[in-house]
Amino acid sequence: MLKEQEYQQQSEPVSRQSYQGSTATLTLSTTSHREQRRLGLRTRRRISSNDWRLILIGGDSVLLLVTFTLLIVRYQPPVESSSRLIVPWETHLAWIGCAALLWGFAARLTRTYDLNGMSSRLVSPLRAIITLLLLAGLWFALSATLEGHALRSLLLTTLSFTGVSLPLIAGWHLAIAQCLHMPPFRRQGVIVGMNTIGEAIARELQAAPRRSTIDIVGYVTEEENLLAQAEPERQLPLPILGGRATLQRLIEQQAIDVLIMATEYQENPALVQEAITGTHLGISLVPALCVYENVSGKIPVEQIGEQWYIALPGANLSPLYLCWRKALDFTFGLLGLLILILLLPPLALLIRLDSPGPLFHCQERLGKNGRKFKMYKFRSMHVDAEPEGKAMWASHNDARVTRVGRFLRATHLDELPQVLNILRGEMSLIGPRPEREEFVTVLEKTIPFYRCRLSVPPGLTGWAQVKYHYTSTSQQALEKLQYDLYYIKHQSYMLDILIILRTIIEVIKLRGV
Repeated sequence: MLKEQEYQQQSEPVSRQSYQGSTATLTLSTTSHREQRRLGLRTRRRISSNDWRLILIGGDSVLLLVTFTLLIVRYQPPVESSSRLIVPWETHLAWIGCAALLWGFAARLTRTYDLNGMSSRLVSPLRAIITLLLLAGLWFALSATLEGHALRSLLLTTLSFTGVSLPLIAGWHLAIAQCLHMPPFRRQGVIVGMNTIGEAIARELQAAPRRSTIDIVGYVTEEENLLAQAEPERQLPLPILGGRATLQRLIEQQAIDVLIMATEYQENPALVQEAITGTHLGISLVPALCVYENVSGKIPVEQIGEQWYIALPGANLSPLYLCWRKALDFTFGLLGLLILILLLPPLALLIRLDSPGPLFHCQERLGKNGRKFKMYKFRSMHVDAEPEGKAMWASHNDARVTRVGRFLRATHLDELPQVLNILRGEMSLIGPRPEREEFVTVLEKTIPFYRCRLSVPPGLTGWAQVKYHYTSTSQQALEKLQYDLYYIKHQSYMLDILIILRTIIEVIKLRGV
């Protein structure tokens, strides 16, 4: 999910009240424990993120060592050297060392121990499972190369190790993620500064509080009086706790764990300097834009201001990841082509019986770098869906969709012919959905960074598709663009796998209509 350091946060119910008129300032006295209790502040220190990572690594090490010793080491024969036969305990240590190195390599590929994913009840176990499968595959390949015989026994041993270790490791990661969401282990934080991105973070967390492992108790700013005078009717998602003096007391009393910086140094150097001082006591200091990305899974193109470079596509993709993408596209393209050949006769008959017209709908779309190509779909609308050829948005429960077309859209089978576009290199399995040139021309005039989505090949499915619904207005197009830019910037193995799994869930639950 998640630079990928994830600092999720949510506001407590007591902090979700809105303040009108002159904003109420809640000043924390150094001796006012009653006020701290009212805000839900706890003065004892929680376990840090790095400590949780060490706990996670320690648990993995114990579980893997026990299962590896019981199920694999005992079956490894001694290794013959040119001068002598290595004794069993030396062999065991050598194999354990190899397994540790392979686990470290696999964990690095999947970013198993990144702080951002530890709190996710889905991402953390999923990463652990994929890492374990990589370990088993690498182990089998290494052992088969060194031994060269008894492959059947080696395969059964590796499968036994995987079958026993997989639920243990996945369960351990799930338990850690669950602990991070429990009240005794949740961290407390404040938003330093009062601006649009700070409000966007608070509102995003209030809309989906289960994403959070941090309780945001309010804002720390020295501009509350100016805010009240400029916008007396403005409603704030969180209370304003005070200014620099309040922040200093919160840090000294160790009442917070995370500072979310929503202000720039040029705007309030004294306040920012005070926040930087808090890092000397182990308090995390996180940019607000990074927090918003990791919590919402999208790029806030309207709030980035002078930090426009945040919305630009990332270009540092490893050659290994590029090979993964090519292999994924080729494998799915061949598999999809086989499914298309099998389903073509019955689907063709249903489409023709339901509505007269062609079987396929061919439409010009823009691909990578704005190159035009013909995208293929099974026809799901009536032939006269666009009078006079004028481009129209597709919408949820669109009246132009036929009865069979509604089924095709619900199951996403109408997109199946696009495997031909994938095999021809015009599309990829995962990426932003290809858009029509008429819409791109209009939207890029009103939506910042809209053309950035053309920097990668379009996809059959994507992050925006599994996170958002059909686009029928420019505001919805803006929302979808923010998800597309997030994927373009954070492309990874795990994000691709997560999108594939969510796409399968969408198909099973018939959410395509």
